[in-house]
Amino acid sequence: MELNVEYFREVLIKKDITNREFARRAGICHSSVTKILNKNMKAGIKTCKAIRGALKDEPVSKLFM
Repeated sequence: MELNVEYFREVLIKKDITNREFARRAGICHSSVTKILNKNMKAGIKTCKAIRGALKDEPVSKLFM
């Protein structure tokens, strides 16, 4: 399972959530969110679970590939 970074970015824009605010909600480091969005880092399993937990209303089939 891999995070769909483009969809993740679209969700943050649609919901008007900053990287820092999302990181706080998900309980992860804001620099990790930035690195993931810039494709400088892949989200590991723990980070994917945190992202999923913070975006429960988003379809798993779109959020992950």
